[in-house]
Amino acid sequence: MENNSSIEGKSQKQLGPHLFGEKSKLGNWVLNHPFHVVVFLTLIVCSIVVVDKATQIRVLIKLEVFIFGLAFFLRFYCRNLCYWVEIDRLSEKITFYRCFNKGVVEAPLRSVEFIFDKHFACYYAGERFAIFNEYMADIAGVLPPEMDIRFAKGLYARYMKKQFEKIRSSRTDNHNNR
Repeated sequence: MENNSSIEGKSQKQLGPHLFGEKSKLGNWVLNHPFHVVVFLTLIVCSIVVVDKATQIRVLIKLEVFIFGLAFFLRFYCRNLCYWVEIDRLSEKITFYRCFNKGVVEAPLRSVEFIFDKHFACYYAGERFAIFNEYMADIAGVLPPEMDIRFAKGLYARYMKKQFEKIRSSRTDNHNNR
């Protein structure tokens, strides 16, 4: 699995599509089918750990309830998570690929607001699209010059802003040394 953001980091001035996320079919399937994964893992764990068949059924029922509850919680908690983001500089469009089969949303790039509050996210038409933090610096490098990422006032947001500025300055230094 090769990280697309590292490929795109080399050609930031290029117009056209820039992809951020993993192009792993297995990874995307796991993110989009958490309940299938839960059932499969529960059956494997229960069959390996519990030897007695009567105990195995009781443990299986309790474990299923716990793991399904956890899967529902994670699905709710990560309901706005995007596993893949595509920014097309030529047409100035951004496309969000949401986890859990919640669809694909395309928006004009200049109408999207990039904010780091609890996580790196984009806001468009009243909806929040959470993006993995590791792509923040690469996405900032692809954005038009007048667009930037805003940071909230919280402690974690201030810490991430410092980290973001370090990454940005190191990339600028590396670019200037060439």
